[in-house]
Amino acid sequence: MPSEDGIICANINIGIVYAYMLDYDNALKSYTKANNLLYVFKDTSGDIAYEQRLKYSTLLNIGDAFEKKMELDSAFFYYNASLRIANSTNDDYKKGLAMLGIANVFAAMNKNEEALIQYKTSLAYLQKMEVEESLCDVSLGMAKLFTKLNKKDSAIYYARSGLFFAKKNRFLSKQLDLSNFLNKYYASTNQVDSAYFYLSTATTLKDSILGDEKVRVAQQILFDENIRQLELIEKAAQEKEERRQQLQHIFIGILIPSLFLFTLLLARIKIQIKWLKFLGVISLLFLFEYLTLLLHPWCRKLPIILRFLKY
Repeated sequence: MPSEDGIICANINIGIVYAYMLDYDNALKSYTKANNLLYVFKDTSGDIAYEQRLKYSTLLNIGDAFEKKMELDSAFFYYNASLRIANSTNDDYKKGLAMLGIANVFAAMNKNEEALIQYKTSLAYLQKMEVEESLCDVSLGMAKLFTKLNKKDSAIYYARSGLFFAKKNRFLSKQLDLSNFLNKYYASTNQVDSAYFYLSTATTLKDSILGDEKVRVAQQILFDENIRQLELIEKAAQEKEERRQQLQHIFIGILIPSLFLFTLLLARIKIQIKWLKFLGVISLLFLFEYLTLLLHPWCRKLPIILRFLKY
């Protein structure tokens, strides 16, 4: 039998793959499925830190998907929820990532001062933890923000700083983003030589990434087929369970009135009262079982609703 946390992690990972393929709608579906499961998940080992890590990762990824879809209010909500978990666990790395997401949302909303505060705080945390991939993202965000604020020297400094980390670690997509930014920046300031240099760099990077793109497309086809097969298996199991429950409902639904009628029939003939009481108790037990089966789906949703309100 699959473990609950295994299913949660699988959905998170599926969402990450969809996000990598820029399919944010399906990514959001997978993240949301993981998040719904987390509302009722309790680690049997009592490892609260493990639960918190799962919750943080899910909320952060949901925020990222909403940000990419430009649904900024939802992105802000989930990034803040992830930041609360990061603060409660005092994890600087998690704080840095959550604040980076919040900074991106503020920047997209043109709340420049708030964005700058979040970027600087995020940068401090990520530099402390030496997370160079995320430092590329912070640097690009700050470069764009300083461009809007007309602080050219700061914009160039952070763009080049981000490009340094991207080249150092061969983060091709981040090199491309930063090279495109520098190309546009120098073109807007009529620095033709610099603009041409970064344009050439971006073109070379595109050619390199296109090779990876062909592999990615093939992987996407295989991934989609695997997901389809898993969904078919899940659907078949769900239908089987629904049929079992329906048969159970029908059986109990027929048995209850049958027992009641049988009890009435016995009451008309001479029989010890203790047997009538026994059959009456059995009828009530079946009635309670029937009500439990009917109310069980709604009872399972109650913890989800209560835990959602906490966020």
